[in-house]
Amino acid sequence: MAVKTKTPEEILKRIHEGTEKIPPQPHVSFDPLTYVNTQTKILFVDAEHGSFEAKPMDVLRGIKKHPRRLKIQRGLPAADVQAEVIRIHPYMRLDESTYTGLSAKARFVDEKFGEYWAEPQHVIKHHQSKHPRRDAFIRALPTEEVQRRITEGYLKNPPRSFITLDPTTYESVDKKARFIDSEFGEWWAFPNNIMKGQCHPKRTGNPVYTIEDIKRILSNRPEITMDESTFVNVTTKARFIDKDYGEWWCLPQTLILGLKKGNKKRLYASRVIPAEEIIQRIQKTRPYITMDKETYKGSLISARFIDEKYGEWWSKPNSVLMGHGHPRAFSYIGLETKVEKLLGIPSFGYVPDFLQGTRIKPDFKISEDIYLEADGIYWHSELKMKRKSWHLERRELFEKHGKRLFQFREDEILIKPTIVKSIVENSLNLSTRIFARKCLLREDIPLKDFLNNNHLMGTAPGTGLALYNDGKIVAALSYKLKGKELHIVRFCTATGIAVVGGFSKLLKKAMERTQPARVINFVDLRYGTGKHLESKGFKLEGITLGWNWTDGKNTFNRLKCRANMDSRKLSQREHAEELGLYKIYDAGQAKYVLEIEPHQINGSGFSAKNISFI
Repeated sequence: MAVKTKTPEEILKRIHEGTEKIPPQPHVSFDPLTYVNTQTKILFVDAEHGSFEAKPMDVLRGIKKHPRRLKIQRGLPAADVQAEVIRIHPYMRLDESTYTGLSAKARFVDEKFGEYWAEPQHVIKHHQSKHPRRDAFIRALPTEEVQRRITEGYLKNPPRSFITLDPTTYESVDKKARFIDSEFGEWWAFPNNIMKGQCHPKRTGNPVYTIEDIKRILSNRPEITMDESTFVNVTTKARFIDKDYGEWWCLPQTLILGLKKGNKKRLYASRVIPAEEIIQRIQKTRPYITMDKETYKGSLISARFIDEKYGEWWSKPNSVLMGHGHPRAFSYIGLETKVEKLLGIPSFGYVPDFLQGTRIKPDFKISEDIYLEADGIYWHSELKMKRKSWHLERRELFEKHGKRLFQFREDEILIKPTIVKSIVENSLNLSTRIFARKCLLREDIPLKDFLNNNHLMGTAPGTGLALYNDGKIVAALSYKLKGKELHIVRFCTATGIAVVGGFSKLLKKAMERTQPARVINFVDLRYGTGKHLESKGFKLEGITLGWNWTDGKNTFNRLKCRANMDSRKLSQREHAEELGLYKIYDAGQAKYVLEIEPHQINGSGFSAKNISFI
């Protein structure tokens, strides 16, 4: 059964105009075509801070706002908070000396009940946080009123003159008090529960309700009759008959207290929405989703749906009506949201000025010259990409206009967000700078943990060199010697740190130890450029298209799946199909080479003094 909802126009109007308790939010908007209901998350746009994801009802109540706006609000000065507290709760004062922010508890003083601690944001935003004793005071009805409601009846509950409240034990409706039943004696209970119909625990059934009362209540439901011979009391099951769906047994009080309840078959039938209506309602908001009518059995039973972009999946029609979609589609939306939170910038999603005339919309704009794309693995794999060179061509197009494009994959963003953030911040020169000359170089260091925590590709076999500052590794280089070629396997700095001259210092030591004729370093152009290598005498020898295996969630090295891996002599492709793997291509692997000149070698071999980088 679909959730009843307000129209998008009504929601937007109330957000923009505000209410008595919630101020207007004219800076917030959303696309009406994406709106499902008030409890299903959609993307909102804050005119000053960009997009954010939230439930419409949370935005309407002022609970959810753009993270940046909340961050600004949390920094409100104490004087402003004090003024707002007095406006909402004139009997309260904030101890400004204890105030450190809206989300940190501070000391409040209630003029009647004394001091207590609470988060200022709860006091001024939800209008709910008060002194615990004041809350109880507000909820406390006079003793006479409680007794009147029990004696004369309250709401749907019948009068019960046989129950008396002991006024000397009464404090509030939510604290236990002593009651006396004229037949069964005393017991302790919450007054609120007694007013709602609770009786002495020994009083089985409710003698107030007679069979005539049950028949009178059911007179409003002509489809139901009761077998009077089976009636004992309201807390003992009796036999009922539904004129369309037959008999069933239940507690009479179930029908008294829950007027919508009845035969389960009737309840289920009321929830079965015609397949045509399901399809029509989905098409209104998401025309790219269709339902297979042959698989439809009810709104609460899974059926087959097809997303024209992500393929088929099974889900309950009711869930799809409420906004659920293909899991891959939602993971991609969630991916952009995670990047927004990680980098603190809104998604871009527009065609930049320098690409006018194209349909290229990068996901994020980091600066005027740097852009970033968050690539969902499934959508960017060979299953969906028409050309192997798609990522390479996209990078080259940005570089043609003097721009840089980061292309981070889904698993990198989800599993190693700190490293992704560090790479982006380093491109903006926001990293903490440390000079290599002030660092201690140590040789033959195990780098597995450091590389896994600070390099996007993780660890790899090789000999380790590291630079230490204040007893911690701040930069590391892993290398291998193949003949007369020195291969740089990994190089990285600790996240958030840039070590000036670190690569040069480590490379010189590696060259001293191995005495190579040339040095080779590959750069993954999805997130690297190789410019720092050119400044050290390296020359670009060529760019090749690289790839990895993926299962749709993670990426793996090419060696994970090869031809002739076992006695069956299967091809690489046959093994991949068996393992459920397929390829995902990168933006190119740049091969940089440094040729060692003869004058850099003295008679006794290599010396760091003979090696100089530009």
